[in-house]
Amino acid sequence: EGRAPDVLVVRDTLFLIYQKRDPAGYKIYMAFSIDGRRFTPLSPHPVFTGEAGRWDAKSVSSPRLWIHNNVYYMLYGGSTDFENEPEFLGLARSKDLRTWEAHPGNPVFGAGMHGTADGGAIWSPAVYETETWIVMLYEGSRGKYNWDQLSSICMAWIAKR
Repeated sequence: EGRAPDVLVVRDTLFLIYQKRDPAGYKIYMAFSIDGRRFTPLSPHPVFTGEAGRWDAKSVSSPRLWIHNNVYYMLYGGSTDFENEPEFLGLARSKDLRTWEAHPGNPVFGAGMHGTADGGAIWSPAVYETETWIVMLYEGSRGKYNWDQLSSICMAWIAKR
């Protein structure tokens, strides 16, 4: 019943994060598994939603997880008006995978200019960190689904200070 999953292994437990639609748009949910076959939701309620009147008000989608220094991080797509065509990516953190705190500087990344490889919507960010760079691969589309469904693999990077 969910879409766009990502999994994080913590000791002997798999944590599955995914988006699920409700009448107002997509929300982010979490489940766990000990055996990798049966997943149990952490809660019947979403672990993360957008904020009314903000850049992610309509929908939050395509969450991706990682852990750094015992803190969990999530990049996610957000949109003010489309269910699954996020124009921006936001960052959130958690100490327990249940309670998430959105970065005060969100959104941290946005779609490109219309007509470019990521000018319509962006999804599914994957972050890789080296000693000198932070690199992100993500899916982008040139336009909205109603006029251009072509998707591309895109990359962005920034040097560490």
